[in-house]
Amino acid sequence: MRERYKMMQTPDGATWIKQSQVEKLRQVDAIAFDCDGVLVDARKSYDATIPRVADQLLRMKLGIGLPWKQFAPKMITTLRQTGKFNNDWDTTYALLLFSVVSLPMRVIQEIEVGTLSSKFRHFNYSKESVMAKIASTVKKFSSTPTLNRNISDAVDQYAITNAPSKTHEAVLLSLKNELGYPGSPPKALLSTLFDEVYHGPDLFRRMYGIEAKHYRRKGLIENERILIKRRDLTNTNRILGGQRLAIITGRPYLATKHVLNGILGYFNVQASLFLGDIDVHPELAPKLTSYRKPNGEGLSHVRQALSSNTLLYVGDSAEDIEMVENARREHEVVLSAGIYGTSLNQSAQLRFFLGRGTDIILPSVRRISDILRMVKHEKRAD
Repeated sequence: MRERYKMMQTPDGATWIKQSQVEKLRQVDAIAFDCDGVLVDARKSYDATIPRVADQLLRMKLGIGLPWKQFAPKMITTLRQTGKFNNDWDTTYALLLFSVVSLPMRVIQEIEVGTLSSKFRHFNYSKESVMAKIASTVKKFSSTPTLNRNISDAVDQYAITNAPSKTHEAVLLSLKNELGYPGSPPKALLSTLFDEVYHGPDLFRRMYGIEAKHYRRKGLIENERILIKRRDLTNTNRILGGQRLAIITGRPYLATKHVLNGILGYFNVQASLFLGDIDVHPELAPKLTSYRKPNGEGLSHVRQALSSNTLLYVGDSAEDIEMVENARREHEVVLSAGIYGTSLNQSAQLRFFLGRGTDIILPSVRRISDILRMVKHEKRAD
């Protein structure tokens, strides 16, 4: 039976509250936030970096160009809806390998004969047809049971298994070798180029201690926009009774600080998790790996660090909801809030959250304080 929700209008759009969870929502005493799509609009940064890097690597290594800007957003959304693509390196890797699988035989033969080269080739093929095939491959892959495995391994296996010919396989293996994935910067080309494009040369140098080699322009991180205001955070902390906010993000700490800047002080940094630090500082892996999404242990860590009895987690993806569900299986008292306003397809994201029984569904993170105030202070029925 589908959960019953109370719908109310806010200045940003409709909000849904699960009626069976109202009493627990009154008990919320701390909140953890995802960053991308919740605190920060990353559609012109992370979401733009993926197709830009995929395009640059295919041009560098295969000599082909495809209309990524037009077709990539829906593919990215499809992959993220699996709940396994929180790391955008993985998303880029999948699009690259599925591109090879989708190339026509005559094109792949020319690439194989000439080996991988940065020389741009003028192949005679329909780019739109190739993109349609990549999209079809993404859709089929996203519905396979192999996603329970390590995601880059699952991408490898699916690409090899579905390669149309031995020549496709040969090009796949050559490209994989060139990309060096799943390695981290500065050893792997894919992740290094991605972080150079996203962070820009200055922030990349601060993070990794080396100069950017492939990209010298402004990082796309500079396109990001903060989605919550200081007064919203002040109001939320006041309702909760102190500094009761934390962050769980796949970003490294330096990148999070760079974007959030002045508002980071509203959050308890010691209780927060910046899981991208695993890739920047591999020595932290033993400490942080078990907290990676969608493991529920990250929520357990934050709840204990904030001495919270009832924690609310605010996210925007399938992986975020899965993390809450996993935490609940370990008897953690955690509620879920889903943000749909930053999604490419808001109606589809809304249906997803409703279908998963998300406790609060909001158009914007800015409405959190309004909802909490209403729930905590509304008159209880006798």
